[in-house]
This record gives sequence, C-alpha cells and structure tokens, in this order.
Amino acid sequence: SLILDLRGNPGGLLGSAVDVANLFVPKGTPIVSTKGRLVMPTVGDSDVKAKLQAQDFDQTYYAEYPPLVPRSTRIVVLVNGETASAAEIVSGALQDHDRAAVVGEKTFGKGLVQQIQRLSQPGTQIKLTIAKYYTPSGRCIQSKSYKQAGVGRYGTVEERFSEASQQSFKTDGGRLVRSAGGIEPDVVVKSRSRGMLERDLCAPFPPRCLPVPSRSGLALWPRSCGSSSPDLSLARAFCLDACQRCQR
Repeated sequence: SLILDLRGNPGGLLGSAVDVANLFVPKGTPIVSTKGRLVMPTVGDSDVKAKLQAQDFDQTYYAEYPPLVPRSTRIVVLVNGETASAAEIVSGALQDHDRAAVVGEKTFGKGLVQQIQRLSQPGTQIKLTIAKYYTPSGRCIQSKSYKQAGVGRYGTVEERFSEASQQSFKTDGGRLVRSAGGIEPDVVVKSRSRGMLERDLCAPFPPRCLPVPSRSGLALWPRSCGSSSPDLSLARAFCLDACQRCQR
C-alpha cells in the first residue's frame, strides 16, 4: 500500500504533475487536458508568432512511460483545501482512472493556465489566463472567480455550484464524479484543528516563541520581548504538544 500526501501542496510545473501521475498509470493513459484560447503576442519576432500560430493549444497530456508502481499496489491520496494546481492534476488523474482513493477535503480549485505577453515598453510583461485544466473524465479543476478583485482569502471569490449545475462524469470503472470545481474526495475527512506548535511553524510570520535548551529541559523564549528568562508555562505547552504528536 502507498499513501500520497498532497495536503497543503500548492502545486508546481505541469510537466512535473504529468511525470508523477505517470508513475501510477499505464503508458498512453490521458492525465490532463488544457482547453482555452491562444493569445497571440503583440510584440516579438515573427518566428515566435509563427510557432504559436502552428501550435494547437487545446491538447491532452498522456503518460509516456510504463508505470513504476504495480497495479496491485493500493494507493490513497490525501488532500485538503490547500491542495492546488499540479497537485490537483495528480489527484484528479488517479481518481478518474480508479487508481487511488482520494481522502480528505475538497481541494482548492486552481486550474488555470497562464501565458506571458511582452509589452511595448522594454522590460514589461503581463500574464494572461488563456486556458483551464481538465481531468481525464472531463471535469474542470478551476473553482475560483477573479471578477471581484481583492475579495476573499486569496483575492478570489468561490464560485458556488448548485446541484442542478453540477455535471456528472464517470471514472474508468463507471463511478460517478462531479464537476464542482476542485477535486472532491471519495472519502470526506475533515482536517483536525492545529496545535500551538503546528500553528507557529506554519504561520507566515516568525513563531511567537523560540525553543531553547535550559537546565529544566526545553523552554520557550518570547521573540517579541526582551525577557532574559524562559517562559516555563509556554515550555510545558510546547513539550506537551510535541509529545502528543509523537505518540500518534
């Protein structure tokens, strides 16, 4: 058995997502498709424009090599609301081909393809969204709307899909999966609340306290104050939190 933990994975390169999925599915298996429109550059040499004109932007990416992991290996993919982009491509492909059970929460829903356009002013560029990612069954990964700038947690608005608007697709084995933005897990498991240690380590700012050794064990010194002695109450909470995680 194999557990692929993609929780909190923000994604990466499209090619890397295809390579990872290729480890588990047979050669020639579709992994992801891009559908959209090609925006021709207004600035650039003629060779680049000619190459883009000859390119079919709506394309499907396939597994190019035999799988490394045997078909008999059972796979579970862990996802949550911070699983995005290339990580969603991998989880969606394995789910659609009935290669893995997806467990956790609905993923973030970042399924856009961008293209860089050079502007007339030297050294300036603009990034345009020109396509979206689709899983092998035909589900669109994208679930965010950018029509209202600066709204929401990431400056986006979650698009709400009513039951009537959600399209149903089938996996290779005939299971029904819905297109509601992001990847919906096969088994829903809500994320547990984070402890003090995990919140500090995952925070965008430095931890509130710095763990340091002391005669009585591990103590925490607050970063924000000039105290010359450890805060032992925080040290006890720190050690208790760490011990509980080690016992799980």
